[in-house]
Amino acid sequence: MNAQSNAMHHLAAIVRSILDRFQSDKFVESSIDLNGDNKLMLLNRSFFSTLTGQTEELDKVVEELRDLPEYQSFLSFYLDGLELIHKELKELVQNDSVFSKVLEEVSGWCQSKEQKTNLSDMAGQTWKVFFPEATGIFEDTEQAITTLRVCVIFFCSF
Repeated sequence: MNAQSNAMHHLAAIVRSILDRFQSDKFVESSIDLNGDNKLMLLNRSFFSTLTGQTEELDKVVEELRDLPEYQSFLSFYLDGLELIHKELKELVQNDSVFSKVLEEVSGWCQSKEQKTNLSDMAGQTWKVFFPEATGIFEDTEQAITTLRVCVIFFCSF
């Protein structure tokens, strides 16, 4: 398995773990109804499912929404997002060995049994990949707040 597909495997495990943690928020599979008002919820869910390697639902949603002008900007947003995630992940894996190790570590944690119970532990682990600036926020709140403020000031200065 090459580095990029290995990274996608790790990302899939992390996203799958997050989705499993919030299983009570999932639609029942038989409730997929593209004629109702839940088209955007289905698009959102199928986007995350695609990140776990399950592309069938997104293919179905895209096919149904493709010819509806009011959904074109949403489709573009999600499909462009998938492309950007794959591109960014590829670049990170190629250029940042620390990120690759963190991705593998978090993936392993997400696949272990102990991650299923504590939401703050899950947030702490998954933020290492998705929101590294928040890592450790539960251990040292004051330092985390200072770090986040510096990030906000830095980004607002552009």
